[in-house]
Amino acid sequence: MFKRSLFGSAIFAIVLTAFSAAAYGQLVVTSGKVELLGDDSSRKPVTNAIVDAYRSDTTKGSAQTGKTNGRGEFSFVGLLPGAEYALVVSGPGLSPFVAPGVKSGQDKLVITVRPGDGKRLTEAEVREKLKSAVSVGGGKPSDPSSGGSGELSEEDKKKKAAYDAEVAKITADNEKKVKANQIVAASLSAGNDAFNAGIASVKSSDFASAINSFSTAIAKYNEGYEANPDFAGSAPVLLNNKGTALRQRALSTYNKTVKETDATVKAEAFAAVTRDLLDSAEAYKLTIGVLATATPAEMPSGKTVDGMRLETYRAARDTFKLAVQTEKVDPKLIESAKAMLPEFLKAETDAAAKVEAQLISADLYRIAQDRESAIAAYKEVLVSSPDNLEAIGYLGLVLVDLSWLKDNDKTMAQDGANYLQRFVASAPDTHKLKEGAKGYLDILKTQSIIPVKSSGPAKKKP
Repeated sequence: MFKRSLFGSAIFAIVLTAFSAAAYGQLVVTSGKVELLGDDSSRKPVTNAIVDAYRSDTTKGSAQTGKTNGRGEFSFVGLLPGAEYALVVSGPGLSPFVAPGVKSGQDKLVITVRPGDGKRLTEAEVREKLKSAVSVGGGKPSDPSSGGSGELSEEDKKKKAAYDAEVAKITADNEKKVKANQIVAASLSAGNDAFNAGIASVKSSDFASAINSFSTAIAKYNEGYEANPDFAGSAPVLLNNKGTALRQRALSTYNKTVKETDATVKAEAFAAVTRDLLDSAEAYKLTIGVLATATPAEMPSGKTVDGMRLETYRAARDTFKLAVQTEKVDPKLIESAKAMLPEFLKAETDAAAKVEAQLISADLYRIAQDRESAIAAYKEVLVSSPDNLEAIGYLGLVLVDLSWLKDNDKTMAQDGANYLQRFVASAPDTHKLKEGAKGYLDILKTQSIIPVKSSGPAKKKP
């Protein structure tokens, strides 16, 4: 009885080349939140409010328009740097409100509105209000001192104290968010500089320096993400850059270590590769989570929600591909692949890219020695691409390997032999699996397992 484990590696001691991966550029985002102030001074986010951004340092010009999301948040990408804007909020059941003096790039302003008739102001009405510097809605929201004079009653004093406390809270909150925006911008810039330095080191095969640079980039991208983790205008960019930097660090660590002779050093380095690949996949999963509630207005310039989602799935695929090439596959990485690769297949339109992703999925199972899942996955590849040599060869090897582990299951071994014979007949002599496949067939012949010519390739699903 044979119980040989499948020879796994097709790359052994090669030096892998860096995948091309450009870090995303700088962001100029103006963002904030719209809240409804109740009579009891309670505040709640306003969903689907219309936010129009008018240049207030000019006398005319149409507005850029956005809407608040389920958390009452809005954002604009592409407002003219250094320009001053008035943000005009309107919506069903709201009193329209003009917030003047907003600078492009201010982050997470809080605009407070009150109940009203739902009117949306025209440009002419907005310009008129800006001339008199009056906000529609009655001045400062819920300011009990506006429009009145003389001694305040005790009730009014209480209302004013509550209002003043709310203003102080909003001011402090805005200051905090402005600081967060500054951290995001600085972290993205520093991270990109470090990332590009790492790529330059890879090109000169200085993998030690590359690892240091990518480590700096990872730390900077993470710092920026943690400053504002829920904002779709910056978090996906920072997370995707972090995921890419982690993958590049894994690749550089592998290339630096692949010829190491000290077994302990090599094991520790390869464990780091495995961790980085897992963390890379996790970063992309976080991006998908942020994008789940993102609105078009929040996205960076030139990006759409669906477009960035596909970019993220493609980047995750590259991480799974590197895990296959290095054979550093954590079980949790496979769980990430199970969640993300099917979504990639739905979003991707390139047929060859779809087949590649299916093959990556099958290879992950094979490397993790989940042979039954690998067999099913390789068969799925052959449905889409009946003559795919990688799928045919590995399917035969895994079937035979599993047959040996199942006390020489002859039906399974015969099936594997048939695939191996089909592979050997078609693959060039230089194919990485050719000699191994021929060796398995020789062993099977000693067990009286003779390949039977296939009646034809698997038929593609309609």
